[in-house]
Amino acid sequence: MPKAEFFQRLGLYAIDGFLDPEACRDLREAVQSGSWRAGTVGNVEGTDFSVDASVRSVRWVNVGETIASTVRERLLNVKPAVANHYHTALSACEPLQFLAYGAGDHYKPHRDHYDESVQSADEKTATSKARRVSAVIFLNNRSENTAPNHYGGGALTFYGLFDNPTGDTIGIPLEADEGLLITFPSGMLHAVAPVTHGERYTIATWFF
Repeated sequence: MPKAEFFQRLGLYAIDGFLDPEACRDLREAVQSGSWRAGTVGNVEGTDFSVDASVRSVRWVNVGETIASTVRERLLNVKPAVANHYHTALSACEPLQFLAYGAGDHYKPHRDHYDESVQSADEKTATSKARRVSAVIFLNNRSENTAPNHYGGGALTFYGLFDNPTGDTIGIPLEADEGLLITFPSGMLHAVAPVTHGERYTIATWFF
């Protein structure tokens, strides 16, 4: 699987080592000890969010505002660079989602923001309308074999990276290193492959 550098050459913005190993360890411990609820998905009318494990299966963990605000500040510090890269004005980011994917957890192909040219206004959730750039931070490494603080499967997979009619059918998985920040346009189709073993820890948010 290609590393972040490959996706940067295709127009995405990433920072290797955005969080150092010590910070990732502390955040993993916070996720492991925090209270959680099942991740939700929005309906097409934007009026309600519900659990649908067939679409999105993940634990959404509450790590506390003190920890979340520290990571949010780091993200806001790089917001100007992200905005410059995508040539779009960004004002802030949504509350961070600290996510734990266990064996079998996944997120089917989806977009975080729907363009008016692709979907009608009625088919866009109220939240997704404001999203411009999605951001994911990885808190641990992937491994083929079972190992402490590693996970198998669970690749963040991008579609539509190549300008051709079959672009949305060709998914390219990212080999993400611990501490990586990857950003991408919120209208880009993407997915999380099922985790095969271990626990995959990430932080997700959306710049608007």
